[in-house]
Amino acid sequence: MSGQHIAITANATGENFPREQQFNLFKNQYKTDDNTQPMGLIITDPIFSLEQGNRVVSLVIHLKEVRSNIVAQELLGANDRDKIIAALKNVFNQLLITHAHLFEDWAARISVDHLVQTLSPEQLSQFERVKPPQNSYVAYKLFYLQVLHFIHSVPDEPGQAMPYGLSGKTLLFRVIGQIVARRSLYCTPWLTASDISDILSTVAPMLTEDPIAYSTLKELFSYSTTAAFYQLLQGVFHIEASTAKGWETLPNVEIHPCTSAECQIGFKVKCHIDTGFAPIVPLYASYPHSASLKITLKRQSNCFPYAIFRDFELSKFEVAAQVQGVTQLQLFNPEGQVDTAQPFFLFGSQPYLDAYAVIANEEIARKSVTQVSLNLHWGGLPAGSDGFKQHYEQYPYPYTNASFQLISEVLSHGQWVEIGPAHIPLFTPATGPLRHDRHIKFSDVKKCYTPITQPWPKTPYSNQSGLRDGLFKLKLTGPEPAFGHKDYAPLLSDTLTHNVTNKRKRKLPNPPYTPLVTRISLDYSAEATLDIMALDDSRQSEIIHLHPFGQNVIYPTTQLQQIGRPRFFPNYKEDGHCFIGIAATELSGYLNLFFVFDGSSKLLTPYPSTFYTWYYLVDDEWHALSPNQIIHDTTLSFLTTGIVTLDIPDDINTEHGVMPAGLFWLRVSTNKGIDRYPDCLHVATHVVKVMGKGAPLADDGVTPRSFSAWRSIPRRANLAPIAQLNPMIKIPEIESDRHFQMRVSETLRHKGKAITPWDYKHLILENFPEVGAVYCFPTRTYYSEAPAAGHVLIIVTPINTSCDHSLCAPKQLDSSYLLSIRRFLQGISRAHVQIDVRNPGYEKIQIRCKVTLKEGVNHGPALRKLEYAVKSQLCPWEPDTLNTGPGVPFVP
Repeated sequence: MSGQHIAITANATGENFPREQQFNLFKNQYKTDDNTQPMGLIITDPIFSLEQGNRVVSLVIHLKEVRSNIVAQELLGANDRDKIIAALKNVFNQLLITHAHLFEDWAARISVDHLVQTLSPEQLSQFERVKPPQNSYVAYKLFYLQVLHFIHSVPDEPGQAMPYGLSGKTLLFRVIGQIVARRSLYCTPWLTASDISDILSTVAPMLTEDPIAYSTLKELFSYSTTAAFYQLLQGVFHIEASTAKGWETLPNVEIHPCTSAECQIGFKVKCHIDTGFAPIVPLYASYPHSASLKITLKRQSNCFPYAIFRDFELSKFEVAAQVQGVTQLQLFNPEGQVDTAQPFFLFGSQPYLDAYAVIANEEIARKSVTQVSLNLHWGGLPAGSDGFKQHYEQYPYPYTNASFQLISEVLSHGQWVEIGPAHIPLFTPATGPLRHDRHIKFSDVKKCYTPITQPWPKTPYSNQSGLRDGLFKLKLTGPEPAFGHKDYAPLLSDTLTHNVTNKRKRKLPNPPYTPLVTRISLDYSAEATLDIMALDDSRQSEIIHLHPFGQNVIYPTTQLQQIGRPRFFPNYKEDGHCFIGIAATELSGYLNLFFVFDGSSKLLTPYPSTFYTWYYLVDDEWHALSPNQIIHDTTLSFLTTGIVTLDIPDDINTEHGVMPAGLFWLRVSTNKGIDRYPDCLHVATHVVKVMGKGAPLADDGVTPRSFSAWRSIPRRANLAPIAQLNPMIKIPEIESDRHFQMRVSETLRHKGKAITPWDYKHLILENFPEVGAVYCFPTRTYYSEAPAAGHVLIIVTPINTSCDHSLCAPKQLDSSYLLSIRRFLQGISRAHVQIDVRNPGYEKIQIRCKVTLKEGVNHGPALRKLEYAVKSQLCPWEPDTLNTGPGVPFVP
């Protein structure tokens, strides 16, 4: 999937069309100059703001079948065999309409009645055993299986296929692709072993001449559903995160199938982000608190994933984030805000009963948190073998390690709400030596935690902060004397007095321990659900579709009632597109578009006009022009230079996101012959065809000019410069007596009928002045040297074969000219003869040789002269060339 963005020089003329504006109409043949962005999504939500730590982001992507609600509704009341058959007819008909881009002309050939009537009793029984809404999945399966049988039943013969229609083999692969995709994305078993056996037996006769394709399909269906998922979809996505430097690629991304408990149709993506990755921060000013994840399709993968995902609607995203090691915390205790980057006293220097520590972090406060854990590393702990019992043995209170208790609270709607156990030990273990690491889990936080949406204050824990949610608190609840700071001074005094007056000395009490934290961090888990159809203006979330040349917002929805869910990726039904942007103050009514082609089309016969669809852009929606709004087309469906006249509706505008704003946008799209159209040299508007009695002459007064300068008479205000886009066509000269005698003599010989090769040759040269040489090969076809009765192959070369040998380019006649010759010959030859008129095929050759120059010869001029001489000898357009005609030895 690739494209180009080209600026057309408005005032260019046919003499100097810029080379850099040349492009292929429906295909980007210059892949290295790809100007498009990959198809994809940008998901913006506070849950993606992950500035530090070891981070894991998991996305469960829920998909839905297109218009699955209509299918489910049709099947809702189908509770007996007759109703089931009637409902399946309606469903199959709906699927043919919904997936018309998949079936193309076969949509009119496939009989819904035939599909339903050929359902086996086992298939109908299988459907009856499944209850709604799962029975809709069975209906999809039966539809595709029956289509496969229908394709197999219709021989793929030219006599039965519609002109230019889709071949049965091509449709077979499309349907197989749909089946394989659904087998991989459905989270419940979709195909049974008998279904797979039926598929392989159906496609085997159609792939007898392509054993590699059949063996590949057989191998793919032999895999388990999980293995098939990885075989098909592993590595199809390129995922980036928003950082301060822009988008950065996530290096460790996994894609996995979902279980039936996680979703019905879809998959999950897991991104592992280590501590060395840059902080993931907001990128868009409109969402200053929400970071973004970009999911795009890789240009190279095991399959063409766009063809899979464009046929599914996006239902919702379920996002989960697990983070370990958040250290950028704001902490407050009774003594004020403390610096957590260096050792600090958790409850202040004189902790007391009900002393507290409030912990704040904006990243966590903006998310729907499900779990929070606080990691503390204590400093200065008593080193005794019995912990605090040994340390406080001189104190009147019987301290143990388990004496120090706390509770955890969360700020919810302006009130501190207790969460978790009523008594949480501050230190561990309960007895014995103390551990320096302490992990405190805030349980049940999901029930009473509300994420914030307002701006984050500089001091979040203050009377002026305005925060009513998002803060955590640890509060000391025991023991009564806390850590003994008030008891220490009287106890020390009494001990010293006792030791002075008594011979039996008492041991001096240890100073009370003040909880000192040397390191602190938070671990947390959060989740978010983005339902595409939900109307919630309060969310700080956005989902953007990435188009080749722009983007548009699909969530939150801007309409109160959305007709349908957006697709997982932007939905472009056709495979080839040409977008035309027009700068104008207003645009409506008749518009002439003049296309200048280089004549290199590989198509010999134009496709019908119904194979092309013209669109115009209103806001971010492409609207198709109806057939009666396509007034005129002289390009023969883009085979030759000509004018396309469109009737543009009044509602076209210039405010867009999917395409660059400020322009009126048109688009022509097709699925046919993507790589067979000629290169387009120029596109222009306001083009008219003029005729005159004579052509301007060159300075010698004799030679007519092909191009000339033009101006309007009388002059008109605000009229742009007039540019001539194609050379003037020379009026045929008056026939000379010699030419008249030759023409009459030849006419008396062939009598206006093409019978022999001589007749074909001279009739073409007489009636088509642009032809310089004709080669006629009876009983031959273009692609084979084997004799073919009833066929005539005509090879023609143009009369204008001048070449300067700078680059000996092929000389070809325009496809429309070849078509004119063929139609002319069909009218004067025998009815059963099949005529093919072609340009000659050209083969590039490379010469490698070693040249020794005489002493004293200048290398540069000599080599250039030698190169020119070699080209002259091999160029087919040189009079004395060694290359004297078709190189294939045709034998009449």
